[in-house]
Amino acid sequence: MKLSIKWVLIGGFLGLLLLSITTILASSYLTSEKILQGHAKDIMENIATLTVQESQGYLNPARSAVQLTQRLARSEVIKSEDKGLMERYFYEQLSLYPQISGIYFGNPKGEFTFVMRNNSKFEGGYRTKLITVNENSRTVELIWKDARQQEFLREFDQEDAYDPRQRPWYIDAKKNGKLIWTRPYIFYTSQKPGLTVASPVLRNEGVIHGVIGVDIEIDEISNFLSKLKVGKNGQAFILSRHGDVIAFPDMKKLRHPTGEGNTTFRLTKINELDSVLSQKAFASLERPVENFDLVKPVFTSFIHEGENYHAMFTPFESRQWPWVIGIYLPENDYLGPIKKNRLFNIYLGLGIAAFATLIGLLIARSIARPMKALQEEAHAIKSFKLGSIFQEKSFIKEIQDTTQSFSQMKIGLEESKKKNDELTEGLEKQAELLRKKELQLRASFSSLLNFSDALIVLDETHHVCFINPAAEILLKINPTNILGKPLPFETRENGKTEIKITTGSETTLTAEMSVVGIEWEGQKAQLVSLRDISEQKQAEKSLNESNRILKKTVFELAQREKQLKSISKMAEFFQVCTTEKEVMKIISQNMELLFPVDAGAVYLLDKSSRIFSCIHTWGNPGLSLNSFPPEQCWALKKDQPYVVIAEKSRLLCEHVKDELSSHDFLCLPISSHQGQLGLLHLQLKHPGLENPTESSALSANSLRELGVAAAEHIALALTNVRLQEELHALAILDPLTGLYNRRYMQEYLEQEISRAARIQGSIGIVLLDIDHFKKLNDHYGHDAGDKVLERLASVLQSQIREGDICCRYGGEEFLLILPGSGYQATMERAETLRKVVSQTQFHYEGTNLGSLTISLGVSAYPKYGNSSETLIRAADQSMYEAKVKGRNLVQGQNA
Repeated sequence: MKLSIKWVLIGGFLGLLLLSITTILASSYLTSEKILQGHAKDIMENIATLTVQESQGYLNPARSAVQLTQRLARSEVIKSEDKGLMERYFYEQLSLYPQISGIYFGNPKGEFTFVMRNNSKFEGGYRTKLITVNENSRTVELIWKDARQQEFLREFDQEDAYDPRQRPWYIDAKKNGKLIWTRPYIFYTSQKPGLTVASPVLRNEGVIHGVIGVDIEIDEISNFLSKLKVGKNGQAFILSRHGDVIAFPDMKKLRHPTGEGNTTFRLTKINELDSVLSQKAFASLERPVENFDLVKPVFTSFIHEGENYHAMFTPFESRQWPWVIGIYLPENDYLGPIKKNRLFNIYLGLGIAAFATLIGLLIARSIARPMKALQEEAHAIKSFKLGSIFQEKSFIKEIQDTTQSFSQMKIGLEESKKKNDELTEGLEKQAELLRKKELQLRASFSSLLNFSDALIVLDETHHVCFINPAAEILLKINPTNILGKPLPFETRENGKTEIKITTGSETTLTAEMSVVGIEWEGQKAQLVSLRDISEQKQAEKSLNESNRILKKTVFELAQREKQLKSISKMAEFFQVCTTEKEVMKIISQNMELLFPVDAGAVYLLDKSSRIFSCIHTWGNPGLSLNSFPPEQCWALKKDQPYVVIAEKSRLLCEHVKDELSSHDFLCLPISSHQGQLGLLHLQLKHPGLENPTESSALSANSLRELGVAAAEHIALALTNVRLQEELHALAILDPLTGLYNRRYMQEYLEQEISRAARIQGSIGIVLLDIDHFKKLNDHYGHDAGDKVLERLASVLQSQIREGDICCRYGGEEFLLILPGSGYQATMERAETLRKVVSQTQFHYEGTNLGSLTISLGVSAYPKYGNSSETLIRAADQSMYEAKVKGRNLVQGQNA
């Protein structure tokens, strides 16, 4: 069925209009809804990542405390036999990490050292349990201390039968031989959720020396979740893989009574939790409550009271904490506004469609009427009715031009009809002559037509006078288009040759051409024979290319094996390095042999200035800056290898000179888990990374892989030596003030006493204490007290000579050792310190705390003792007398 143009135009206008409006509205709504749902997922993923980081940041100090204690115990820096030293170390760890509630150590004899926070005797106080086992006796001693770690009660418990060797943390750590984490549970004393981390201490040949354990409360994670905003009405919680709720915004809901009287508690299961939405969110996961497992984030949805909710469950990446974060969010939190806007857009689209329909009807009418007249005139021309006059007019320019063309076409058709009649008669005569000529040619060259090679006959003027079917197929041409014309390619006089021919489809083929002289219709001519040898040539080319690639691959593999052996040898030397200087020496001796490039450089990061400085170069110097910030290197900004092929890309790093257009560049970050440590920079002239020659040992993949391997070994070596330096610093430095700790002070003083005894020298000892420091802590808080201790340490450090040392003796007490200083000189030095401190202004967060005073006690070797204990005891007695006499003064033994 044919349709009128009028109805086609009306239907087309209306259909396109409605389709466009419907498509735009639907696409806008669906894409907006999809994008917002994607944003909701991104929000939940970000919240999950933030919660994981917060939880891991909260738990990592406990693991760090266990690992540090394990290393110190294994290296005998602290010994279980010296319970006093171990107790003081445990107090330091509790002071550093407020989330740790207790730290303890048990050995195979059943001995036990346990320091915990305890408020039963004193707010903010501590309690120590010491279990000592001898051949015929076992004692349990309990020590209570206040917030300043000052002892105020000591007693013995004869009824205590606690044996650490029977506890699960000891048994599991010993059985596994590595650090273990217990399942979260409710602590009996604090009634707060927590968990225990423990690790064995192994010594010679794997013999266990004991087990170190740390109790950590995790209620702060619930406090963090209570402050976390998840949309307008969403919420987050954390489950263990056993279905226990270990963190929830309302921490009261975490405890579930285990018996009558509500005196003992366990963690609430998710199916017991007093939160309908949280239970429905977990039910949408379709996992069992007990022993469920997740390996990647899972997004789900559920309905509550007629409203759609979206939820996400994300596992912790670290398998040592088999926990899952659950987050749910109402759909209307992010889709409500768009649903209201959708109705408005629909009404607006319908109004626009109605107005556009009216305009379309008027336009269709103005087009359809003249087109109908044109149709009637076309039927008249088809019937050769050429006498009528067509005068239809229209305001549309194209239609008016068409009507005029119809009138002119009718006049031209009348003239063409007369000429066609004359031409038809002449063509019939010529066709008869051509048929006779064709019969003669077929009889003369029937043998040539069946020849398999392409044959072409050229006359004396080198124009084609014959072409066989094989030539038509080979050259893909029509004989009528080539007869009487020259060939599209050149020919020789006689003989054979290879030529390239472009066929009618613009494809090029290789042919073997033979030319011989012949006689054609009584005239001299040339017979050209063509044979297609393209496939033969292509096979030869492929074989040559395969041989070249094989030779290149064998050469590259040999070079790569040699370079990997060199890296392996360099790594062996890295393993025995103990200082960065030794690492730098190995780098300078091996880089040029590993990377025979035009230029190379190794940079290291200065942590204080955040500048990468060159430590070794080879090849052509000056192609890269000696030092630069990380923002000037794309590899450091992206934290991954960055390759620049000069012929393809000009996006160079800023530390590379821009005029080096004939070089390829490769930047490789030297990174570890602690962050970026340095940069390996290599430069190569063309042909380089992209098109290496057969003599080049460096291709794109081999250079990149070799550089990555070298960078990883350098990073590992630097991390190892720096870790050794950090462990040494942790063993001798106070973490708050940066001064030497009490342990180092004891060793140093004994060494100086031995030295002074040999040379008959003297040593001055100054012990000082901050006056009324407790009042400052009570009034401004412990953070302000810590800032005062840091500032006082800086002042003391600035007043001592080279060779003197200043140590933090404990709490707000400091001890100075002055080698070569006699008693009187030490008294004068102490008085100078007192005046400097009393004139120093102390500040905390913009608040002026004023000046402080100190009380100082002085002793000297050999006048007041010949051992470290007697010298320190004499200085302590003098400082006590200074306190009794009114503080803010220097007191010596002879006063």
